[in-house]
Amino acid sequence: MPYAMNDLDDVRIYYEYAGGDGPPLVLYHGSATSSLMWKHLGYVEWLTEEYRVIMIDARGHGRSDKPHDEAAYTMPLIASDVVAVLDRAGVERASFFGYSMGGRVAYGLGLHAPERFDSFIIGGGTFESTPDGFDNATFPGALDTIASEGIEAFLDRWHERLGMPLPPGVREMYLANDSKAIVAYLRRSQREPSHEAALARMTMPVLLFAGEHDTDRLDNSTVAATRLPDATLAVIPGEDHASTIIRAVKVLPHILRFLARVNGEQAEAA
Repeated sequence: MPYAMNDLDDVRIYYEYAGGDGPPLVLYHGSATSSLMWKHLGYVEWLTEEYRVIMIDARGHGRSDKPHDEAAYTMPLIASDVVAVLDRAGVERASFFGYSMGGRVAYGLGLHAPERFDSFIIGGGTFESTPDGFDNATFPGALDTIASEGIEAFLDRWHERLGMPLPPGVREMYLANDSKAIVAYLRRSQREPSHEAALARMTMPVLLFAGEHDTDRLDNSTVAATRLPDATLAVIPGEDHASTIIRAVKVLPHILRFLARVNGEQAEAA
């Protein structure tokens, strides 16, 4: 299996390719899931028609190493994981698409490694700190439930809260994680400082999107769209934080139009 080593702390990061020789596009999943999310929800099938997709398992998730120490989940380390994958894959520059946690990582990369990215797609993300972000996106007490009772208990309660079944394969994807690593990551993310300084460094094209009912993240994305020099904001009608990314049929048209524009402009410049 392909791994990249982060030389800062020797954590191994799993990644895999899909697609052919098109422009590289990094996909970065949300909290407590893994890169399998993109396959289960249909994004890989569509995106690989035009792009060379690089899917990353975040540290503490999926098939990457899973430290139990909160200090292992600072944004500089997480951002350097992505750079390590690009280096290992021989990719000098790429576009980046992240949802939720992945959206926040996009801001981290905009702050720590903007020179490696041609564009960012930030879904349901925020540059501000989110002390209760995971609970707000799932249900009150969700993080404490994982810490005290495990991921399966969390999924059972979230299922009741959603009032609908999780998509096929998604439950198994959550259960494949290590609860102690997930808790360490989430505890650290609650204390992560604002990445507002990234806005001044992100001069590349940026697509922001959030669900109509994902109030906090939509508000933050609206602010970001006014401050980024080349930003487009898409509001996904009728959806909240959990449901937006599931509705690939609503999200993908915005992404495909944006990427076509970005790559068209690069081709003209060349």
